[in-house]
Amino acid sequence: MKVIGDARPTERFTLEDQPKRPGYVLARFYCDPEPFEETIGGGTYSGWKYDEYHLELPKSDSLPEAIEADYDNYLKEAMEQEPAPEPEPEPEPEPEPTPENAVWEAMAAAYKEGVNEA
Repeated sequence: MKVIGDARPTERFTLEDQPKRPGYVLARFYCDPEPFEETIGGGTYSGWKYDEYHLELPKSDSLPEAIEADYDNYLKEAMEQEPAPEPEPEPEPEPEPTPENAVWEAMAAAYKEGVNEA
């Protein structure tokens, strides 16, 4: 997933304890950092944009070394667990034309033209 942060990631990955899941850590993988700048409402905001992938793993003292030794496979697994983007919602169908709809459409058109009586 794309992430925007204040600082450039200094490591390829970090490990964080999971308080709600004792015995596991969250491995965060950071890829392709690039400077970011955007102007919103007269203010300019800058930082870093990068890809971040997550992988929950059993905690062990040798895990950092294991990830370094097989980094590409761990990263690939984290990327595969990335949730697929949600599909765009389908547009709502146009209502069926009815005599009542025609009256409302005529009144709306007349209102736009400045006519106050239908």
